[in-house]
Amino acid sequence: MNKLSSLLLALFLALSANSIAQSPIYTLAPDQEMVYGKVGLFDNGEVKYTFAVVRSPHSGKQIYKREFMSPYGGGKPVYGGSQMRVDNNPSEYDFYDYWVIFNGREFGPYDRIYEMHQDDGNVDSWVSDDGKSITFTGVKGQRYYPVIASRPSSTFWSVNQAPDCDPVAGKWGYILQWSQNDYRLFVDGRPKLTGWKRLKGLKYSYDGSNVVYCGKEPGSDDYFVYLNHEKFAGPYYVVSEATFIPNTNILCVDGFGFESVNNRAVYNHGNVLVGDSKIPIPDDHSVGKFYFAGDWVSFTVSRSNKSENVYEKASYWIYEFNYKTRQLLKHDGFAHMVSTFTNGGDTFYYSTFNSKGDRLLVKQGGEIIHKLLNTNYDGYSILFRVNPNGEYITGLSNTSKNTYKVMLNGKPLSAAGNKVKGTDVLGFCPEKHTIQLIVNKDQSVASKSRKYVIGDNIFELDGDFSDINRVFPAQSNDIFHIQRFIIDRNDWRYQLFKNDKCLTEVKWSSIAELTTSLSGSRYAALVTQKPGVSLYGYYSLNPHMHIKRQLLVDGRVMGDTFGAPVWSEQRGKFLVLQEKNGRIMLTEL
Repeated sequence: MNKLSSLLLALFLALSANSIAQSPIYTLAPDQEMVYGKVGLFDNGEVKYTFAVVRSPHSGKQIYKREFMSPYGGGKPVYGGSQMRVDNNPSEYDFYDYWVIFNGREFGPYDRIYEMHQDDGNVDSWVSDDGKSITFTGVKGQRYYPVIASRPSSTFWSVNQAPDCDPVAGKWGYILQWSQNDYRLFVDGRPKLTGWKRLKGLKYSYDGSNVVYCGKEPGSDDYFVYLNHEKFAGPYYVVSEATFIPNTNILCVDGFGFESVNNRAVYNHGNVLVGDSKIPIPDDHSVGKFYFAGDWVSFTVSRSNKSENVYEKASYWIYEFNYKTRQLLKHDGFAHMVSTFTNGGDTFYYSTFNSKGDRLLVKQGGEIIHKLLNTNYDGYSILFRVNPNGEYITGLSNTSKNTYKVMLNGKPLSAAGNKVKGTDVLGFCPEKHTIQLIVNKDQSVASKSRKYVIGDNIFELDGDFSDINRVFPAQSNDIFHIQRFIIDRNDWRYQLFKNDKCLTEVKWSSIAELTTSLSGSRYAALVTQKPGVSLYGYYSLNPHMHIKRQLLVDGRVMGDTFGAPVWSEQRGKFLVLQEKNGRIMLTEL
Protein backbone atom coordinates (compact mmCIF):
# COMPACT_ATOMS: atom_id res chain seq x y z
CA MET A 1 0.00 0.00 0.00
CA ASN A 2 1.48 3.41 -0.96
CA LYS A 3 1.82 6.33 1.44
CA LEU A 4 -0.90 8.38 -0.25
CA SER A 5 -3.43 5.57 0.17
CA SER A 6 -2.46 5.15 3.82
CA LEU A 7 -2.87 8.88 4.45
CA LEU A 8 -6.27 8.89 2.73
CA LEU A 9 -7.43 6.00 4.89
CA ALA A 10 -6.19 7.74 8.04
CA LEU A 11 -8.03 10.90 6.97
CA PHE A 12 -11.18 8.89 6.33
CA LEU A 13 -10.91 7.40 9.81
CA ALA A 14 -10.59 10.84 11.37
CA LEU A 15 -13.61 12.21 9.44
CA SER A 16 -15.73 9.18 10.31
CA ALA A 17 -14.84 9.14 14.02
CA ASN A 18 -18.46 9.87 14.94
CA SER A 19 -19.82 7.02 12.81
CA ILE A 20 -17.62 4.01 13.39
CA ALA A 21 -20.02 1.10 12.61
CA GLN A 22 -17.35 -0.21 10.17
CA SER A 23 -14.50 2.09 9.14
CA PRO A 24 -11.55 0.95 6.99
CA ILE A 25 -8.09 1.29 8.52
CA TYR A 26 -5.82 -0.44 6.02
CA THR A 27 -5.98 -2.42 2.78
CA LEU A 28 -4.13 -5.72 2.97
CA ALA A 29 -1.88 -7.02 0.22
CA PRO A 30 -3.04 -10.34 -1.27
CA ASP A 31 -0.69 -12.41 0.92
CA GLN A 32 -1.08 -10.39 4.14
CA GLU A 33 -3.14 -11.29 7.19
CA MET A 34 -3.87 -9.43 10.41
CA VAL A 35 -2.43 -11.22 13.45
CA TYR A 36 -2.83 -8.54 16.13
CA GLY A 37 -5.25 -5.69 16.62
CA LYS A 38 -5.74 -3.10 19.34
CA VAL A 39 -7.85 0.03 19.74
CA GLY A 40 -6.78 2.71 22.23
CA LEU A 41 -9.31 5.08 23.76
CA PHE A 42 -9.23 8.48 25.39
CA ASP A 43 -10.88 8.82 28.80
CA ASN A 44 -14.07 10.05 27.12
CA GLY A 45 -14.38 6.82 25.14
CA GLU A 46 -13.39 8.26 21.76
CA VAL A 47 -10.80 6.49 19.63
CA LYS A 48 -7.26 7.52 20.50
CA TYR A 49 -5.40 5.24 18.10
CA THR A 50 -5.58 1.99 16.17
CA PHE A 51 -2.70 -0.49 16.11
CA ALA A 52 -2.40 -3.69 14.14
CA VAL A 53 0.27 -6.16 13.13
CA VAL A 54 0.01 -7.83 9.74
CA ARG A 55 2.30 -10.43 8.27
CA SER A 56 3.05 -12.22 5.00
CA PRO A 57 5.09 -15.39 4.34
CA HIS A 58 8.80 -15.02 3.60
CA SER A 59 10.34 -18.45 3.26
CA GLY A 60 14.06 -19.02 3.27
CA LYS A 61 15.16 -15.74 4.85
CA GLN A 62 18.05 -15.69 7.33
CA ILE A 63 16.82 -15.63 10.94
CA TYR A 64 18.93 -14.37 13.83
CA LYS A 65 18.58 -15.46 17.44
CA ARG A 66 16.80 -13.27 19.90
CA GLU A 67 18.80 -12.03 22.84
CA PHE A 68 16.27 -13.65 25.15
CA MET A 69 13.03 -15.49 24.66
CA SER A 70 10.52 -13.66 26.85
CA PRO A 71 10.82 -9.89 26.36
CA TYR A 72 7.56 -8.99 28.10
CA GLY A 73 7.73 -9.69 31.81
CA GLY A 74 10.69 -12.03 31.44
CA GLY A 75 14.38 -11.76 32.30
CA LYS A 76 16.47 -8.86 31.10
CA PRO A 77 18.94 -9.32 28.26
CA VAL A 78 22.60 -9.88 28.98
CA TYR A 79 24.32 -6.57 28.37
CA GLY A 80 27.57 -6.30 26.49
CA GLY A 81 28.42 -8.38 23.45
CA SER A 82 24.73 -9.18 23.01
CA GLN A 83 24.46 -8.83 19.24
CA MET A 84 22.20 -11.33 17.53
CA ARG A 85 23.57 -14.50 15.98
CA VAL A 86 22.34 -16.83 13.26
CA ASP A 87 19.45 -19.00 14.44
CA ASN A 88 20.11 -22.50 13.19
CA ASN A 89 16.72 -23.77 14.35
CA PRO A 90 14.19 -21.08 13.46
CA SER A 91 10.51 -21.63 14.16
CA GLU A 92 7.72 -21.60 11.61
CA TYR A 93 6.50 -18.18 12.78
CA ASP A 94 9.91 -16.66 12.02
CA PHE A 95 9.47 -17.12 8.26
CA TYR A 96 7.16 -14.14 7.95
CA ASP A 97 7.59 -10.43 7.45
CA TYR A 98 5.71 -8.31 10.01
CA TRP A 99 4.37 -4.76 9.65
CA VAL A 100 2.99 -2.34 12.24
CA ILE A 101 -0.13 -0.48 11.07
CA PHE A 102 -0.59 2.56 13.31
CA ASN A 103 -3.52 4.87 12.59
CA GLY A 104 -3.50 3.46 9.05
CA ARG A 105 0.20 4.14 8.48
CA GLU A 106 2.49 1.23 7.63
CA PHE A 107 5.89 0.60 9.27
CA GLY A 108 8.12 -2.30 8.27
CA PRO A 109 8.67 -4.97 7.28
CA TYR A 110 10.37 -6.44 10.35
CA ASP A 111 11.36 -9.87 11.58
CA ARG A 112 10.06 -9.05 15.07
CA ILE A 113 8.46 -6.08 16.81
CA TYR A 114 9.27 -4.90 20.33
CA GLU A 115 8.98 -2.04 22.76
CA MET A 116 12.20 -0.02 22.57
CA HIS A 117 13.83 -1.78 25.53
CA GLN A 118 11.94 -5.06 25.07
CA ASP A 119 10.43 -5.01 28.56
CA ASP A 120 6.90 -3.64 28.06
CA GLY A 121 4.32 -5.42 25.94
CA ASN A 122 1.55 -2.87 26.55
CA VAL A 123 1.04 -0.97 23.29
CA ASP A 124 -0.69 1.86 25.22
CA SER A 125 2.70 2.88 26.62
CA TRP A 126 4.17 3.06 23.11
CA VAL A 127 1.71 5.76 22.03
CA SER A 128 1.92 9.50 22.68
CA ASP A 129 -0.62 11.15 24.95
CA ASP A 130 -2.44 12.69 21.98
CA GLY A 131 -2.61 9.35 20.16
CA LYS A 132 -0.89 10.73 17.09
CA SER A 133 2.51 9.04 17.25
CA ILE A 134 4.07 5.75 18.31
CA THR A 135 7.53 4.67 19.49
CA PHE A 136 8.83 1.10 19.15
CA THR A 137 11.60 -0.89 17.52
CA GLY A 138 11.61 -3.59 14.87
CA VAL A 139 14.28 -6.18 14.14
CA LYS A 140 15.55 -6.79 10.63
CA GLY A 141 18.45 -9.18 10.28
CA GLN A 142 21.01 -8.28 12.94
CA ARG A 143 19.92 -4.67 13.48
CA TYR A 144 17.22 -2.83 15.37
CA TYR A 145 15.24 -0.25 13.42
CA PRO A 146 13.64 2.17 15.88
CA VAL A 147 10.62 4.31 15.17
CA ILE A 148 10.47 7.33 17.50
CA ALA A 149 7.36 9.54 17.46
CA SER A 150 6.30 7.76 14.24
CA ARG A 151 9.59 8.62 12.53
CA PRO A 152 12.26 6.07 11.52
CA SER A 153 15.45 6.79 13.48
CA SER A 154 19.09 5.70 13.71
CA THR A 155 19.57 1.94 13.77
CA PHE A 156 21.44 0.13 16.55
CA TRP A 157 22.99 -3.29 17.13
CA SER A 158 22.19 -4.31 20.70
CA VAL A 159 19.34 -3.70 23.11
CA ASN A 160 21.70 -2.00 25.58
CA GLN A 161 22.22 0.62 22.86
CA ALA A 162 18.48 1.37 22.59
CA PRO A 163 17.78 5.11 22.36
CA ASP A 164 16.67 7.10 25.39
CA CYS A 165 13.43 8.84 24.38
CA ASP A 166 10.07 9.96 25.76
CA PRO A 167 7.30 8.02 23.97
CA VAL A 168 4.32 9.80 25.52
CA ALA A 169 5.55 13.26 24.46
CA GLY A 170 5.31 12.59 20.73
CA LYS A 171 8.59 14.45 20.14
CA TRP A 172 11.29 13.28 17.75
CA GLY A 173 14.12 13.68 20.21
CA TYR A 174 16.33 10.89 21.50
CA ILE A 175 19.73 10.03 22.95
CA LEU A 176 21.83 7.29 21.38
CA GLN A 177 25.13 5.77 22.45
CA TRP A 178 27.01 5.98 19.18
CA SER A 179 30.18 4.37 20.54
CA GLN A 180 31.82 3.84 23.91
CA ASN A 181 32.51 7.51 24.67
CA ASP A 182 30.29 9.13 22.08
CA TYR A 183 26.72 9.81 23.22
CA ARG A 184 24.62 11.83 20.82
CA LEU A 185 21.43 13.85 21.18
CA PHE A 186 19.17 13.97 18.14
CA VAL A 187 16.43 16.59 17.79
CA ASP A 188 14.01 16.33 14.86
CA GLY A 189 16.25 13.67 13.33
CA ARG A 190 19.41 15.77 13.36
CA PRO A 191 22.36 15.51 15.76
CA LYS A 192 22.21 18.34 18.30
CA LEU A 193 25.09 17.11 20.47
CA THR A 194 27.87 14.67 19.60
CA GLY A 195 30.92 13.21 21.33
CA TRP A 196 29.54 13.56 24.87
CA LYS A 197 30.92 11.27 27.55
CA ARG A 198 27.39 10.55 28.85
CA LEU A 199 23.83 11.60 28.09
CA LYS A 200 20.68 10.22 29.73
CA GLY A 201 17.22 10.96 31.11
CA LEU A 202 15.58 12.71 28.15
CA LYS A 203 12.09 13.97 29.11
CA TYR A 204 9.65 16.53 27.76
CA SER A 205 7.19 18.64 29.72
CA TYR A 206 3.46 18.06 29.36
CA ASP A 207 3.04 20.45 26.40
CA GLY A 208 6.32 19.51 24.73
CA SER A 209 7.73 23.04 25.01
CA ASN A 210 10.50 22.11 27.46
CA VAL A 211 13.04 19.31 27.42
CA VAL A 212 15.44 18.08 30.10
CA TYR A 213 18.37 15.68 30.09
CA CYS A 214 21.60 15.26 32.01
CA GLY A 215 25.08 14.52 30.80
CA LYS A 216 28.82 14.73 30.99
CA GLU A 217 30.36 17.00 28.40
CA PRO A 218 33.41 15.82 26.43
CA GLY A 219 36.39 15.49 28.75
CA SER A 220 34.33 16.08 31.92
CA ASP A 221 33.55 13.78 34.86
CA ASP A 222 30.77 16.01 36.19
CA TYR A 223 27.08 15.67 35.45
CA PHE A 224 24.97 18.73 34.70
CA VAL A 225 21.24 18.97 34.17
CA TYR A 226 20.25 20.77 30.98
CA LEU A 227 16.91 22.50 30.49
CA ASN A 228 16.17 23.43 26.88
CA HIS A 229 19.85 22.73 26.06
CA GLU A 230 21.14 25.19 28.69
CA LYS A 231 22.79 24.28 31.99
CA PHE A 232 20.16 24.30 34.71
CA ALA A 233 21.86 22.57 37.66
CA GLY A 234 25.15 20.98 38.65
CA PRO A 235 27.86 19.94 38.76
CA TYR A 236 26.86 16.58 40.28
CA TYR A 237 28.59 13.28 40.92
CA VAL A 238 25.26 11.55 40.20
CA VAL A 239 21.90 12.93 39.09
CA SER A 240 19.30 10.93 41.00
CA GLU A 241 16.26 12.42 39.28
CA ALA A 242 15.34 15.20 36.87
CA THR A 243 11.68 15.28 35.89
CA PHE A 244 8.77 17.62 35.26
CA ILE A 245 5.83 17.93 37.62
CA PRO A 246 2.89 16.34 35.75
CA ASN A 247 0.88 18.78 33.62
CA THR A 248 3.39 21.59 34.19
CA ASN A 249 6.65 22.94 32.81
CA ILE A 250 8.18 22.95 36.32
CA LEU A 251 11.33 20.89 36.68
CA CYS A 252 12.34 18.93 39.81
CA VAL A 253 16.01 17.98 40.22
CA ASP A 254 17.92 15.98 42.78
CA GLY A 255 21.61 15.27 42.40
CA PHE A 256 24.56 14.96 44.72
CA GLY A 257 28.27 15.60 44.86
CA PHE A 258 30.99 13.41 46.29
CA GLU A 259 34.18 14.08 48.16
CA SER A 260 36.55 12.10 50.35
CA VAL A 261 37.01 13.53 53.84
CA ASN A 262 39.53 11.76 56.10
CA ASN A 263 39.25 8.67 53.89
CA ARG A 264 35.44 8.72 54.30
CA ALA A 265 33.00 9.23 51.46
CA VAL A 266 30.79 12.28 51.95
CA TYR A 267 27.77 12.84 49.71
CA ASN A 268 26.26 16.30 49.48
CA HIS A 269 22.90 16.96 47.83
CA GLY A 270 23.10 20.67 48.52
CA ASN A 271 19.61 21.62 47.35
CA VAL A 272 16.67 19.83 45.86
CA LEU A 273 15.36 22.07 43.08
CA VAL A 274 11.66 22.55 42.34
CA GLY A 275 11.49 25.10 39.56
CA ASP A 276 13.44 28.09 40.85
CA SER A 277 12.95 27.08 44.50
CA LYS A 278 15.89 25.61 46.41
CA ILE A 279 15.18 23.19 49.27
CA PRO A 280 18.37 22.74 51.34
CA ILE A 281 19.47 19.22 52.25
CA PRO A 282 22.01 18.64 55.07
CA ASP A 283 25.31 17.02 54.17
CA ASP A 284 25.50 13.22 54.33
CA HIS A 285 21.73 12.83 53.99
CA SER A 286 20.01 10.84 51.24
CA VAL A 287 17.01 11.97 49.19
CA GLY A 288 14.23 9.68 47.95
CA LYS A 289 12.15 9.69 44.79
CA PHE A 290 9.79 12.56 43.91
CA TYR A 291 6.04 11.99 44.24
CA PHE A 292 3.31 14.35 43.05
CA ALA A 293 -0.25 15.00 44.19
CA GLY A 294 -2.22 18.16 43.49
CA ASP A 295 0.04 21.17 44.05
CA TRP A 296 2.46 19.21 46.23
CA VAL A 297 5.80 17.49 45.73
CA SER A 298 6.82 14.89 48.30
CA PHE A 299 10.16 13.17 48.94
CA THR A 300 12.04 11.68 51.87
CA VAL A 301 15.31 12.75 53.44
CA SER A 302 17.22 10.20 55.51
CA ARG A 303 20.39 9.89 57.55
CA SER A 304 22.29 6.77 58.57
CA ASN A 305 22.91 6.23 62.28
CA LYS A 306 25.35 4.05 64.16
CA SER A 307 23.06 1.42 65.64
CA GLU A 308 22.54 -2.33 65.49
CA ASN A 309 18.78 -1.92 65.89
CA VAL A 310 17.18 -2.09 62.45
CA TYR A 311 14.72 0.66 63.41
CA GLU A 312 17.47 2.96 64.65
CA LYS A 313 19.90 2.49 61.77
CA ALA A 314 18.37 5.43 59.93
CA SER A 315 16.24 8.49 60.60
CA TYR A 316 13.69 9.64 58.03
CA TRP A 317 12.05 12.98 57.38
CA ILE A 318 9.11 13.49 55.03
CA TYR A 319 9.36 16.72 53.02
CA GLU A 320 6.23 18.19 51.41
CA PHE A 321 6.60 21.24 49.17
CA ASN A 322 3.78 23.23 47.59
CA TYR A 323 5.19 24.46 44.28
CA LYS A 324 2.55 27.20 43.98
CA THR A 325 2.73 28.74 47.48
CA ARG A 326 6.34 27.54 48.12
CA GLN A 327 5.30 26.25 51.55
CA LEU A 328 7.66 23.58 52.89
CA LEU A 329 6.56 21.08 55.56
CA LYS A 330 8.93 18.68 57.31
CA HIS A 331 7.74 15.70 59.35
CA ASP A 332 10.20 13.73 61.47
CA GLY A 333 10.19 10.78 63.86
CA PHE A 334 10.24 8.04 61.23
CA ALA A 335 12.64 5.15 60.77
CA HIS A 336 13.68 2.20 58.61
CA MET A 337 11.77 3.05 55.43
CA VAL A 338 8.95 5.14 53.99
CA SER A 339 6.61 3.97 51.22
CA THR A 340 4.68 6.79 49.56
CA PHE A 341 1.37 6.44 47.74
CA THR A 342 -1.75 8.49 47.00
CA ASN A 343 -5.40 7.71 47.60
CA GLY A 344 -6.39 8.07 43.98
CA GLY A 345 -6.86 11.78 44.57
CA ASP A 346 -4.66 14.66 45.66
CA THR A 347 -3.54 13.38 49.06
CA PHE A 348 -0.28 11.66 50.02
CA TYR A 349 -0.13 8.74 52.44
CA TYR A 350 2.95 7.08 53.86
CA SER A 351 3.54 3.60 55.22
CA THR A 352 6.48 3.78 57.61
CA PHE A 353 7.84 2.96 61.08
CA ASN A 354 8.91 4.75 64.22
CA SER A 355 12.14 3.90 66.06
CA LYS A 356 10.25 1.40 68.27
CA GLY A 357 9.27 -0.66 65.25
CA ASP A 358 5.61 0.32 65.31
CA ARG A 359 4.08 0.41 61.82
CA LEU A 360 2.50 3.75 60.97
CA LEU A 361 0.03 5.00 58.39
CA VAL A 362 0.71 8.72 58.00
CA LYS A 363 -1.48 11.19 56.16
CA GLN A 364 -0.18 14.20 54.27
CA GLY A 365 0.59 16.91 56.80
CA GLY A 366 2.24 14.44 59.20
CA GLU A 367 -0.89 13.11 60.95
CA ILE A 368 -0.50 9.51 62.17
CA ILE A 369 -3.90 7.98 61.48
CA HIS A 370 -3.08 4.38 62.40
CA LYS A 371 -0.40 2.71 64.53
CA LEU A 372 0.25 -1.02 64.70
CA LEU A 373 2.24 -1.95 67.80
CA ASN A 374 4.83 -4.69 68.21
CA THR A 375 5.68 -5.15 64.55
CA ASN A 376 9.39 -4.71 65.19
CA TYR A 377 10.45 -8.27 64.48
CA ASP A 378 10.77 -10.58 61.51
CA GLY A 379 7.65 -12.17 60.09
CA TYR A 380 5.33 -9.19 59.70
CA SER A 381 4.04 -7.98 56.37
CA ILE A 382 1.65 -5.02 56.28
CA LEU A 383 -0.18 -3.40 53.40
CA PHE A 384 -2.21 -0.19 53.57
CA ARG A 385 -4.68 1.12 50.99
CA VAL A 386 -6.66 4.37 51.28
CA ASN A 387 -9.60 5.65 49.22
CA PRO A 388 -10.46 9.29 48.43
CA ASN A 389 -13.01 9.28 51.27
CA GLY A 390 -10.19 8.72 53.76
CA GLU A 391 -11.18 5.12 54.57
CA TYR A 392 -8.24 2.76 54.87
CA ILE A 393 -7.92 -0.99 54.64
CA THR A 394 -5.04 -2.92 56.21
CA GLY A 395 -3.71 -6.40 55.53
CA LEU A 396 -1.56 -7.59 58.44
CA SER A 397 0.25 -10.93 58.21
CA ASN A 398 2.58 -12.60 60.66
CA THR A 399 4.25 -15.57 59.01
CA SER A 400 5.92 -16.70 62.23
CA LYS A 401 2.51 -17.03 63.92
CA ASN A 402 0.67 -18.07 60.73
CA THR A 403 -1.91 -15.32 61.16
CA TYR A 404 -3.47 -12.79 58.79
CA LYS A 405 -5.87 -9.99 59.62
CA VAL A 406 -7.89 -7.63 57.45
CA MET A 407 -8.95 -4.35 59.06
CA LEU A 408 -11.06 -1.45 57.87
CA ASN A 409 -10.33 1.91 59.50
CA GLY A 410 -8.32 0.15 62.20
CA LYS A 411 -11.02 -2.41 63.15
CA PRO A 412 -11.41 -6.05 62.06
CA LEU A 413 -13.38 -6.35 58.82
CA SER A 414 -16.14 -8.86 59.57
CA ALA A 415 -16.91 -9.40 55.86
CA ALA A 416 -13.47 -10.99 55.43
CA GLY A 417 -14.45 -13.84 57.77
CA ASN A 418 -12.34 -15.67 60.32
CA LYS A 419 -10.45 -18.02 57.98
CA VAL A 420 -8.10 -15.49 56.42
CA LYS A 421 -4.74 -16.95 55.39
CA GLY A 422 -3.84 -14.13 53.03
CA THR A 423 -5.27 -11.81 50.41
CA ASP A 424 -5.00 -11.89 46.65
CA VAL A 425 -6.61 -8.45 46.24
CA LEU A 426 -6.77 -5.76 48.92
CA GLY A 427 -8.00 -2.29 48.08
CA PHE A 428 -10.84 -0.12 46.85
CA CYS A 429 -12.68 0.35 43.58
CA PRO A 430 -11.07 3.44 42.00
CA GLU A 431 -14.42 4.74 40.75
CA LYS A 432 -16.88 3.91 43.55
CA HIS A 433 -14.34 3.66 46.40
CA THR A 434 -15.97 0.45 47.71
CA ILE A 435 -13.96 -2.53 49.00
CA GLN A 436 -12.32 -4.93 46.56
CA LEU A 437 -11.05 -7.91 48.51
CA ILE A 438 -10.19 -11.49 47.59
CA VAL A 439 -9.40 -13.58 50.66
CA ASN A 440 -7.28 -16.73 50.49
CA LYS A 441 -8.84 -19.17 52.96
CA ASP A 442 -6.04 -21.75 52.68
CA GLN A 443 -2.29 -21.66 52.19
CA SER A 444 -1.99 -23.85 49.13
CA VAL A 445 -0.13 -22.45 46.16
CA ALA A 446 -2.40 -19.78 44.62
CA SER A 447 -5.05 -20.78 47.18
CA LYS A 448 -7.82 -23.23 46.27
CA SER A 449 -10.44 -21.74 48.56
CA ARG A 450 -11.37 -18.08 48.32
CA LYS A 451 -13.83 -15.52 49.56
CA TYR A 452 -14.72 -12.52 47.41
CA VAL A 453 -15.85 -9.22 48.92
CA ILE A 454 -16.71 -6.73 46.16
CA GLY A 455 -18.64 -3.89 47.77
CA ASP A 456 -21.75 -5.57 49.19
CA ASN A 457 -21.32 -8.58 46.87
CA ILE A 458 -19.89 -11.48 48.93
CA PHE A 459 -19.45 -15.05 47.72
CA GLU A 460 -17.08 -18.03 48.06
CA LEU A 461 -15.55 -20.42 45.51
CA ASP A 462 -13.21 -23.41 45.59
CA GLY A 463 -10.85 -24.50 42.84
CA ASP A 464 -7.70 -23.40 40.96
CA PHE A 465 -7.75 -19.75 39.94
CA SER A 466 -5.87 -17.64 37.43
CA ASP A 467 -4.89 -14.19 38.66
CA ILE A 468 -3.69 -12.94 35.27
CA ASN A 469 -7.03 -12.03 33.67
CA ARG A 470 -9.41 -10.41 36.14
CA VAL A 471 -11.70 -7.41 35.71
CA PHE A 472 -13.69 -5.34 38.20
CA PRO A 473 -16.36 -3.37 36.27
CA ALA A 474 -16.19 0.25 37.37
CA GLN A 475 -19.89 0.83 37.98
CA SER A 476 -20.92 -2.44 39.62
CA ASN A 477 -20.00 -4.73 42.49
CA ASP A 478 -19.14 -7.59 40.15
CA ILE A 479 -15.93 -9.40 39.30
CA PHE A 480 -15.03 -11.31 36.15
CA HIS A 481 -12.36 -13.89 36.85
CA ILE A 482 -10.84 -17.08 35.52
CA GLN A 483 -10.93 -20.57 37.01
CA ARG A 484 -8.19 -22.97 35.99
CA PHE A 485 -8.44 -26.72 35.34
CA ILE A 486 -5.22 -28.72 35.07
CA ILE A 487 -5.96 -31.61 32.72
CA ASP A 488 -2.35 -32.77 32.69
CA ARG A 489 1.11 -31.24 32.87
CA ASN A 490 0.93 -29.65 29.42
CA ASP A 491 -2.80 -29.10 29.18
CA TRP A 492 -4.30 -26.33 31.30
CA ARG A 493 -7.82 -25.11 30.60
CA TYR A 494 -9.74 -22.04 31.76
CA GLN A 495 -13.34 -20.99 32.29
CA LEU A 496 -14.70 -17.49 32.67
CA PHE A 497 -16.80 -16.62 35.73
CA LYS A 498 -18.89 -13.63 36.69
CA ASN A 499 -19.03 -13.73 40.47
CA ASP A 500 -19.97 -17.35 41.34
CA LYS A 501 -21.57 -18.16 37.96
CA CYS A 502 -19.71 -19.75 35.04
CA LEU A 503 -20.33 -17.85 31.80
CA THR A 504 -19.29 -20.51 29.26
CA GLU A 505 -19.40 -24.28 29.25
CA VAL A 506 -16.27 -24.44 27.10
CA LYS A 507 -12.91 -24.81 28.81
CA TRP A 508 -10.45 -22.69 26.81
CA SER A 509 -6.68 -23.12 26.51
CA SER A 510 -6.38 -19.34 26.79
CA ILE A 511 -8.59 -16.43 27.77
CA ALA A 512 -6.81 -13.13 27.02
CA GLU A 513 -7.60 -9.41 26.69
CA LEU A 514 -10.70 -9.74 28.90
CA THR A 515 -12.71 -6.52 29.05
CA THR A 516 -16.21 -5.57 30.21
CA SER A 517 -18.65 -2.71 30.03
CA LEU A 518 -18.48 -0.36 33.01
CA SER A 519 -21.77 -1.76 34.31
CA GLY A 520 -20.57 -5.35 33.98
CA SER A 521 -23.56 -6.27 31.80
CA ARG A 522 -21.37 -7.10 28.79
CA TYR A 523 -18.00 -8.82 28.37
CA ALA A 524 -15.56 -9.78 25.62
CA ALA A 525 -12.25 -11.64 25.36
CA LEU A 526 -9.96 -13.48 22.97
CA VAL A 527 -10.09 -17.26 23.41
CA THR A 528 -8.71 -20.40 21.87
CA GLN A 529 -8.85 -24.14 22.47
CA LYS A 530 -5.49 -24.69 20.80
CA PRO A 531 -2.88 -25.85 23.34
CA GLY A 532 0.38 -24.12 24.05
CA VAL A 533 -0.91 -20.54 23.91
CA SER A 534 0.16 -18.15 26.64
CA LEU A 535 -2.61 -16.97 28.97
CA TYR A 536 -0.98 -13.58 29.34
CA GLY A 537 -2.95 -10.57 28.23
CA TYR A 538 -0.42 -9.26 25.72
CA TYR A 539 -0.17 -11.43 22.63
CA SER A 540 2.03 -9.20 20.45
CA LEU A 541 4.93 -11.63 20.08
CA ASN A 542 5.60 -13.76 17.02
CA PRO A 543 4.83 -17.11 18.70
CA HIS A 544 1.65 -15.71 20.30
CA MET A 545 0.42 -14.13 17.07
CA HIS A 546 1.02 -17.37 15.19
CA ILE A 547 -2.03 -19.06 16.72
CA LYS A 548 -5.38 -17.58 15.77
CA ARG A 549 -7.72 -16.62 18.61
CA GLN A 550 -11.46 -16.23 18.46
CA LEU A 551 -13.37 -13.22 19.71
CA LEU A 552 -15.89 -14.10 22.42
CA VAL A 553 -18.60 -11.47 23.01
CA ASP A 554 -21.31 -12.04 25.63
CA GLY A 555 -20.94 -15.82 25.26
CA ARG A 556 -21.02 -15.78 21.46
CA VAL A 557 -17.95 -16.81 19.44
CA MET A 558 -17.53 -14.27 16.63
CA GLY A 559 -14.61 -15.83 14.73
CA ASP A 560 -10.83 -15.55 14.44
CA THR A 561 -10.40 -12.42 12.32
CA PHE A 562 -10.64 -9.96 15.21
CA GLY A 563 -8.15 -8.13 17.42
CA ALA A 564 -8.48 -7.34 21.11
CA PRO A 565 -11.79 -5.79 22.24
CA VAL A 566 -12.11 -2.57 24.19
CA TRP A 567 -15.26 -1.03 25.71
CA SER A 568 -16.26 2.52 24.81
CA GLU A 569 -18.77 3.85 27.32
CA GLN A 570 -19.31 6.90 25.14
CA ARG A 571 -20.55 4.67 22.29
CA GLY A 572 -22.02 1.91 24.44
CA LYS A 573 -20.22 -0.68 22.29
CA PHE A 574 -17.11 -2.80 22.10
CA LEU A 575 -14.62 -1.49 19.55
CA VAL A 576 -12.38 -3.97 17.79
CA LEU A 577 -10.24 -4.26 14.68
CA GLN A 578 -11.45 -6.88 12.21
CA GLU A 579 -9.97 -8.33 9.04
CA LYS A 580 -12.78 -8.33 6.46
CA ASN A 581 -12.79 -8.51 2.67
CA GLY A 582 -9.08 -7.72 2.38
CA ARG A 583 -9.23 -4.74 4.73
CA ILE A 584 -8.70 -4.02 8.40
CA MET A 585 -11.87 -2.45 9.71
CA LEU A 586 -12.64 -0.59 12.94
CA THR A 587 -15.86 -2.29 14.03
CA GLU A 588 -18.52 -1.70 16.71
CA LEU A 589 -20.06 -4.71 18.44
